[in-house]
Amino acid sequence: MAEREEMRKGRYRKFNQLVRDWMRREGVTQYDLGKMAGISDATISRMLRGVSVPSWDTVNKLADVMGINEPTLKAALKASSPEREVKISQLIDLLDRLPERYFEMVFAQIRAAVQSLERSESVPASSQDTG
Repeated sequence: MAEREEMRKGRYRKFNQLVRDWMRREGVTQYDLGKMAGISDATISRMLRGVSVPSWDTVNKLADVMGINEPTLKAALKASSPEREVKISQLIDLLDRLPERYFEMVFAQIRAAVQSLERSESVPASSQDTG
């Protein structure tokens, strides 16, 4: 039973990091976020400390406040290998370094490549942003 709970908590670590990063970027406290989402700051604190696993309702409320769309939310909750996480992080770093004038072009190329692979190899689209 404890192993199952640990697996559930592990799925939410990436989401918790998204929440922390968003709060830092926006200058929002746990109290502020709780008010915006209609959740107690104590609930947010327990979630961010890994003491409790948030309900799906809580996750959706927080995602709505932060403007996180469903594909991004699913990706944040998807378990991933450490090697994949490193590569994703490296890709994000590369994208962050792009001048704004090139960002949209590169993003469109990446999206087109993923969509092409999805069509040709039936790669699951659940965590891809098609928008």
